Amino acid sequence: MNKKLVSIEMKFDASKIPSAMFIQGVKSFFETLEEITDSLYGNKKAIVWSAMVKQGSQVIMAVAEPPADPKIKPLAVSNTFKKGLRVIQKKAEKPINFSEKALEKIKGLSDLTKNNGVPTSIFFGKRKQEISPKISTNIETLFRWTHSGIGTIEGELRVLAKRNRYEVEVRDEISNRLIHCIITYEQLEDAKDAFERRVSITGLIHYREDGTPISIEVEKIFRFPFNRELPHHDDIRGIFN
Repeated sequence: MNKKLVSIEMKFDASKIPSAMFIQGVKSFFETLEEITDSLYGNKKAIVWSAMVKQGSQVIMAVAEPPADPKIKPLAVSNTFKKGLRVIQKKAEKPINFSEKALEKIKGLSDLTKNNGVPTSIFFGKRKQEISPKISTNIETLFRWTHSGIGTIEGELRVLAKRNRYEVEVRDEISNRLIHCIITYEQLEDAKDAFERRVSITGLIHYREDGTPISIEVEKIFRFPFNRELPHHDDIRGIFN
């Protein structure tokens, strides 16, 4: 029995559009899919997305070819894309498993929509997500910082990914926000060891105008011990006897 193929559609809501917008829009659409695939599976080409054009329409369909590896799920990419668009439409917050490059591609698509006056939407089955100008505004806000200072952020290390440079994200215990972190190649092993652990990260923190931390250039990663690694109260009592 053949499995249903996962597909995502992008629609330009106009009878005709500038050729440059069409070409750039399609490019941004497929590059976003590749970036999300890379974030989830560490390889942009882990899923092959084929392009189809619906006859007599301005609809581009991305169809995922069935991966050879059963652990690679095109539906996971589709769901991540859908949830991420909802997040960035509502507020200036980095969606889970959206790299900076993915956000740049979506911002470009939003700018194309705004500059050309052609409404653009992404369809996940019957669910529609408009690519509005607000998406571009929120991403601009997300990338913008006004001041910096040396400091420390404590929280759980959430994501580890290799892109142009090594990055991690930490959910800050104070603001409950995901903070984008930049680490060096030499710090990679420390980050791996600290994956999904509570950590204290020291470095140059970049803040928005309202004081919200948005990123940190990591200098040091300290891993807090698991509860099972903490000394027993009998051990501590023995020190003082």
